[in-house]
Amino acid sequence: MKGGKCVCLLAASLILLPLAPRRAPAQAPGSSPGSAAAVGQPLTDIVECGEGYTSHELYDMTLTVLEVVRGEDAWKRLAAAGPSNRPAAAGSEYLLARIRFEYRARTLPGLCVHRT
Repeated sequence: MKGGKCVCLLAASLILLPLAPRRAPAQAPGSSPGSAAAVGQPLTDIVECGEGYTSHELYDMTLTVLEVVRGEDAWKRLAAAGPSNRPAAAGSEYLLARIRFEYRARTLPGLCVHRT
């Protein structure tokens, strides 16, 4: 009967295993709204530049949020910027962000152009 008890315990643990709470995998900062990067924390990625099936050039890209202003302070800046700006709708607010964008070619020639 020892073997029978072992099989029952194994079967019970396999049934309960899917019911155990699972931890969400840790997300890198900046990869989702729930895991936003802090102001001043650079986020890096690679960008391909090219057209269709031609050879694409690789560029390193870095985005850094330098400053965030929201609510009444944001509205004051927008109002000072121009009279055509209107106050935010009821239940809404303005959010301004100053962002540094860096873009560097990885290889030569680094002359990828975007047609407009």
